[in-house]
Amino acid sequence: MYLTMAGLYHLQHDQRARDLARCLLAYMQRLTRAQEKILDDPFDEPNIAVDIKEALHGVDGAGSLLDGLVAIAEREWPGIRFSRTSLTGELGALPAVDCDTLDLYLAEVAAHLSPPAPLEALSFTEPRALLRALNFLDIDYELVLGDTLVVPPPMDRSSLLALEVDDEGAYNSGLIVLTDILRDLKVPGRNPGSGLLRLEAHLASKLPSLDRDAVCRAVQLLDQIRVIRNSAVHPKPRPELTAAHHALGLPFPVRDFTAAWNRVRAHAERAVSDLQEAIQSARR
Repeated sequence: MYLTMAGLYHLQHDQRARDLARCLLAYMQRLTRAQEKILDDPFDEPNIAVDIKEALHGVDGAGSLLDGLVAIAEREWPGIRFSRTSLTGELGALPAVDCDTLDLYLAEVAAHLSPPAPLEALSFTEPRALLRALNFLDIDYELVLGDTLVVPPPMDRSSLLALEVDDEGAYNSGLIVLTDILRDLKVPGRNPGSGLLRLEAHLASKLPSLDRDAVCRAVQLLDQIRVIRNSAVHPKPRPELTAAHHALGLPFPVRDFTAAWNRVRAHAERAVSDLQEAIQSARR
């Protein structure tokens, strides 16, 4: 029977336990560097599995500890997702592990596993509320800045925002339409590629009294829809995916797609309305 890192913490008087912990922390640092290869592209996910023998080659004492390291790595969630068959691993649920001591590592684990504060419950009002919010945002943007913001998609696509869903396919279709509308906002510039992500800087350049914090919060929340939409391509439980679901008041994984779509629309309507209010307030 082998301990986890939490168990090794209580055996730091033992040299072998200290060596095991040191090697595993070094391995997780390598996993963190490999994780950084992932690009912000849902269609391009590189192989980030790291061979434990190769990663620890040259680390003092690692060779004689391999069996113990493998046994612990196999059980060390959320730090490592490990395959004994291939002797390779990836980061688990932690977004990164760059710790030199067990104390710091276990503090990160505790912080990550602590339940987040419950979100404010947003009630879904009625099916056309999100479409109206987008329309009002577009009207105010044009009144204040002299140009349109929202590029209307074809009617057969925009109508999906007002429809209920009853399965995963319809849910994903709604997410795609909403994400595309936000991506295609007519905001000057090309970088970043999403119009939504260019919006805060553009508004700030035109409206000196803009409440940038309010705009940033709204943009960040709306961008979580993109993260969830992309998860249909790469559905692994990455930390950013669970965080996106929490931001929108969703369980992960989603089981009730009707309720999930209503929550997404309610949060999106609130965020779009917050953007409209920020623009209105900045011109006063």
